Amino acid sequence: MVQEQVSRFLTATWRAPDFVPRYCALYEHLQRAGSELFGPRAAFTLALPSGFSGTLLQQSFLTAAHLSEQFASHIDQQIQGCLIGGTPGADMLGQLQRHLEPIMVLSGLELATTFEHFYQHYMADRLLSLGSSWLEGAMLEQIGSCFPNRLPQQMLQSLSASERVAAVPVPPLPAPAA
Repeated sequence: MVQEQVSRFLTATWRAPDFVPRYCALYEHLQRAGSELFGPRAAFTLALPSGFSGTLLQQSFLTAAHLSEQFASHIDQQIQGCLIGGTPGADMLGQLQRHLEPIMVLSGLELATTFEHFYQHYMADRLLSLGSSWLEGAMLEQIGSCFPNRLPQQMLQSLSASERVAAVPVPPLPAPAA
């Protein structure tokens, strides 16, 4: 049932500029409807992400790559919006988490490698333009399982190590002998 609805949705909207917000809304709608119908039964709780994953796996490579880029771009826009105009704190992370659960279906899929590539690209741009923030680390904690090669985590660790090295004072070089 879930796969059929998601498949129809993807066929109709995968090229839309607002695809990801609509995708998240569909996920939340089906989750809410499932909870109302079945309560907290584990079978439906597992069927929802499985249905979304199965539908994503059925897409052509080009469509899947486009969707991966859309997911990464959407997360980037959300993070930038929070960092630039948002109020720092737990409210900011809570706002972002609402958009992450539907994207977590990428975890464990072959598609995750493509998503990781695009996420890493957007993350690098954010780090270069906005600098490191606690929010980057918090995001990686939330969606880290979507990165099979752990490249975004490695980027953040490398940046942190570079910042620590840069903070260490360097003794002056001795004057050259005349």
